[in-house]
Amino acid sequence: LSLGGRVLPADPLVDRAIAANRSGFASVESGGQRLRVYSAPLADVGGPAGGGAVVVAASTHDLEETLASLHLFVVGAGLAAAALGALAVALLMGHALRPLRRLAGAAAEIERTGDASRRLPEPAARDEVGELATTLNEMLASLERARDVERRFLADASHELRTPLTALLGNV
Repeated sequence: LSLGGRVLPADPLVDRAIAANRSGFASVESGGQRLRVYSAPLADVGGPAGGGAVVVAASTHDLEETLASLHLFVVGAGLAAAALGALAVALLMGHALRPLRRLAGAAAEIERTGDASRRLPEPAARDEVGELATTLNEMLASLERARDVERRFLADASHELRTPLTALLGNV
């Protein structure tokens, strides 16, 4: 029972393998190195496990290096996936919000000029943004009609008031 000139610390495993007639694994420390030890009973003429047990050990160093590399790979892949997802979300949101930006710009221009005869650009897609643009354009048309009615009323009222005032001035 040696590994590179070292004796394996396998006494409890051997005792367990012989007593229970079952093989088993254990992790042990030997010479500053972690080992995975396997112990299996040997059958002999004297009965089950009468011949003792065989013990095999291997260093877990390669496994630990592989797991560390895998851990680093998983973390790196996770960060790359998160960055790629954030980029995809930014691009998709920019594309999805472009019609709203155009609507907001056109609405700001209408507000700045006070010209209710102008209309908002209607997006090609018939979605919620398209419905909003249509509704706002209908509201602008309604405001334009209300302004026209107000102008006509003021023109008619001033004309109707001018005639009696002129007659009063003439009489005075």
